Amino acid sequence: MTIAIIGGGLAGPIFARQLLRFTKITGVKVRIVIFDQTDCNYCAGLMTDLSKETLQTICDLEVPKEVILTEIDGCIYVNAHGSSSVMVEKKLVSMLRTDRFGEAGFDDAFKYRLLKGIEEYRDHLQIIEPVTVSEVHTPTAEEKGWVSYRLHGEKRRMEADILVVASGLRSLQRPMLNDFIAHTGFVPPKIMGASVTEVDATQARYNHMQGKALIADNIIPKTMIGIIAKRPNWITVSTLQHKISKDDVETLFAHPQVKRWIDIPNPSAALRCQIICPANVCVSTAENFYGDNWLVIGDLTGYQRALKDGYFACMVGGNMAAQCLAFHGAGRDALRQNYHKPLERAFSPRDNKLGMGLFYLNEKLAHLGWFPPLLMQAARHEEKKSAYGGLVHSALRALLTGEISYSMLTVLLVSGLIKYYFPRPGSLFRHLLGKTSHETPDNQQS
Repeated sequence: MTIAIIGGGLAGPIFARQLLRFTKITGVKVRIVIFDQTDCNYCAGLMTDLSKETLQTICDLEVPKEVILTEIDGCIYVNAHGSSSVMVEKKLVSMLRTDRFGEAGFDDAFKYRLLKGIEEYRDHLQIIEPVTVSEVHTPTAEEKGWVSYRLHGEKRRMEADILVVASGLRSLQRPMLNDFIAHTGFVPPKIMGASVTEVDATQARYNHMQGKALIADNIIPKTMIGIIAKRPNWITVSTLQHKISKDDVETLFAHPQVKRWIDIPNPSAALRCQIICPANVCVSTAENFYGDNWLVIGDLTGYQRALKDGYFACMVGGNMAAQCLAFHGAGRDALRQNYHKPLERAFSPRDNKLGMGLFYLNEKLAHLGWFPPLLMQAARHEEKKSAYGGLVHSALRALLTGEISYSMLTVLLVSGLIKYYFPRPGSLFRHLLGKTSHETPDNQQS
């Protein structure tokens, strides 16, 4: 049985490894072919402790030491009214995704370790790269599916019994995926514009970002920005909501609250590629992403924790798809029961909608005069009381680590702000009855 996987980022190789391990149990013989374009796959990479544990428990693999550029032990929340340091209890791994700038990337390292521990299946796996897939056709009851691709300038075609599309959000609007959408009815997830770039901080006048990630909240209007340390003189800048320009990069690093932590003269000239890459982020789930003997896995399903760690979703989703094929088959009904429904339980669309609602609400509140300073005052008040803060810090920390649901994040944030503004028992109740003043106690001024 030949299984063709379109995409060699992370979801495809995860699926391939797990399927080989499961067929070792079932005795089903498969031949897996991965088609990998090996183009730029976004330089940013940040893996949470949850993803590291998942890699170990699901795939029996560890993060290779050579891909770890630094470990993140804290973040700095910044808005126009100040900054607050938020400690992280379990360190995050900062790395690249692909082999670039003379550094090893995680996705590539995983792909070449795919057979670790199952080396006897070497003849069952083939990786074709660098390749451009131009057309795919799903299997039908009458004939096998096939993949049309170009390798070293030569056009080729391969038949497959099962077709797996794991080409990621970068394949949106490409001819191959457009054709796939047209003849399967696959509806991709809705996306939010984003961007990413790498910055050489060698010429920085000072750099206090070592081991830190800075979250810049609406420093650039309507944009959430992450500045993430890679090496002592190397940082990543990634954005949500908009693709920033070089002028925006200058504005970002010139802002007083950002300059408290790092000062790079002429930062737009320090971009490692001299470009800012566009990116996409899922904000909804896909529809009709599987059928008889074909399925979509990875980011293109939209089943992940919105605006959070994508590695975890790729590992869990790829493992679920492999389990389904190995133990239940590749029919539509089997995929619905043993792939689609488990995805919904693992990555609640309702909770993701709440997360997106919070994101857009924060954007609106950022333009109100009272909310940004209140949030910063509450965060700094907690910072003075404890190294790990309190309720507000827990919510801000979760923005980086993704360790709790958006429902719980909302509860923590709202409770923390109420506790800060109404510290005495019953004060909120009396305030709602109009029996107390609206003044903030003097001992809580930032």
